[in-house]
Amino acid sequence: MDRLERAQTTQQRYKILLSIVDYYSAQSDYEKAIQYARSALIEAENEGETRDKAHALFIIGDLQETVDQYDKAIENYNLSYRNYREIEDTKGMADLCYSLSDIYKKKGFYQRSMERCLEGLGLYENLKDTAGIADIYNCMGSLSKYLDEFSKSIEYYSKSLNLRMRLNDREGIAQSYNNIGVVHALSGNYDLAMDYYNMALDIYIETGSLKNEAIVYGNIANIYLTKGEYQEAYDHIIKSIKINEEIDYKRGIAIQYQTLGRYYDLVGNTELAVENYLAAYDKFNELGRLEYQKSITSILSDIFSREGDFEKAYTYLKEHKNFSDSLFDIEKMKSIATLEQEYLNLRQIEEHRLKDQRSRAMLLASSVTLILLLIIFSLLYSRQKIKLNQQKLSLHNIELEKKQVEHDLELRQKEIVASTINQARKNEIINNIIDRLKASLDNLKEENIAVITNIIDDLSDNTNPDIWQEFEIRFLQVHQDFYDNLMKKFPDLSTNEKRLSAFLRLDFSTKEISSITNQSSHSINIARTRLRKKLGLVNKDISLASFLSEF
Repeated sequence: MDRLERAQTTQQRYKILLSIVDYYSAQSDYEKAIQYARSALIEAENEGETRDKAHALFIIGDLQETVDQYDKAIENYNLSYRNYREIEDTKGMADLCYSLSDIYKKKGFYQRSMERCLEGLGLYENLKDTAGIADIYNCMGSLSKYLDEFSKSIEYYSKSLNLRMRLNDREGIAQSYNNIGVVHALSGNYDLAMDYYNMALDIYIETGSLKNEAIVYGNIANIYLTKGEYQEAYDHIIKSIKINEEIDYKRGIAIQYQTLGRYYDLVGNTELAVENYLAAYDKFNELGRLEYQKSITSILSDIFSREGDFEKAYTYLKEHKNFSDSLFDIEKMKSIATLEQEYLNLRQIEEHRLKDQRSRAMLLASSVTLILLLIIFSLLYSRQKIKLNQQKLSLHNIELEKKQVEHDLELRQKEIVASTINQARKNEIINNIIDRLKASLDNLKEENIAVITNIIDDLSDNTNPDIWQEFEIRFLQVHQDFYDNLMKKFPDLSTNEKRLSAFLRLDFSTKEISSITNQSSHSINIARTRLRKKLGLVNKDISLASFLSEF
């Protein structure tokens, strides 16, 4: 502080303030760090130095993101980006693109995140910045994971891992190991996922990265829960919670409360399960994390329905629908895929353009030394070559358009089927609640009958009795003979097992089926196991989706 008081110039005060910011950040006192970073910003504004102003705004945004103040962080990141763009600082712009893509991803704004990823990738590639390219690939891997495009996610994460290994970036390598483990866990490859988690954990313990160590403990706990090893799961959850509380990592605490709720639900302690789910919900509400709130309301609706508390089940069902309407939909998924493809196409066109420019320059330099006849011959040959290239490009564009039309048709069919199945499951849940409410009317007091009757009417208005008929029509438009072929070989399949087979035939993931049916992922995995047994696939190295694709 004495140095700050003795500083005679604005630039000196600016640098001293940033060193104070570093000190408080290292002490995890982010409130004071932000306070001094704002003071540094004021000094930069007084001096009129755009680069210092951009840097101070960037630091403020980073600190705000650290304490989960995402909206404020986005505002300061964008201000920083505009200042870097004003002075044509490509490195600063690229770093801001990565930070914005990462924070948009955390908030569930996947289209905005992909836009910033692609912009940042182009800037980092122009700079030949290997570390920056690795960070962007890591972010793109996460986006693909959230869209359940697991093979593409592994591809991006692996690209990031290879670049980080070249740089010997230990923290980055550990992050890539953990991310690849998450995708393998989502795909059901639990042993492989555990191998990657343990490699990540070894590095984080070695480097003293407590926040990331806690994240990996939570990921390992989820695998143990899925495998039914509940004591191991509980031990890892508690480890994660203790570390998160020690470093005051709010999102980590909320995630582990949700995991603890899942643990208590699986071991049959409904009261503690609800208590932890609600604690997680409140914390996610404070952080503005809608995607987590959506998941928790679905789980709570299932629990209260199972316990016979239909009023609360219905309340959380409606809240879940509200969150679903607010979040990412299929059209946004398609626009992200289109955006990514457009970027790749533009990059290919630019590469062809640069290559063509180099070829012309070489041709021009060579032609100077040739006689007139050779020049004429070369020009004719070049013109013919350009014509052929144009013809090839035209054919290539036609093929791309054809593939795009086929791709769009497939997406529309999948969207129709997914929408129909979602409505059908909603009807099923509502009708189940209606039946139970009607059965309870005889045992209710007179003053409660009117209330329950109104709830029944409200629920009835939200049903569509023809939805499964619509689904059957639309599904059979895509796979006409699926049911006939399946039932010929397996006539003992129940209606629910036929429905699950339809989901898997369409290559829906467990997460997608869970979201559409409003059932927990655990319930879906149990149903998948039973279906494998009926289909005679126990101890066979073949996925259900691959097996059902033959029908």
